[in-house]
Amino acid sequence: LALFLGMDDVKQSLNLQLDAWETAAFFRGETIGADCGKGYCLVCVDGYSAGWGKISNGQLKNHYPIGLRKNFEHEKK
Repeated sequence: LALFLGMDDVKQSLNLQLDAWETAAFFRGETIGADCGKGYCLVCVDGYSAGWGKISNGQLKNHYPIGLRKNFEHEKK
């Protein structure tokens, strides 16, 4: 569902830049800081929907299933 929504379609969204370390951390399933309110948040990368996160106490937690999380460290050549 998140991939079909835009930032204007939801109450809370967070737009990350493609080359930011937070983006890679989000896709690895790590917790990152966020300045949004509490609850679910649509996470976008350069304006394109990437998935859901949940914010609590200024921390965004990825809601990707473990099998879909990306480990960029092993892909370096």
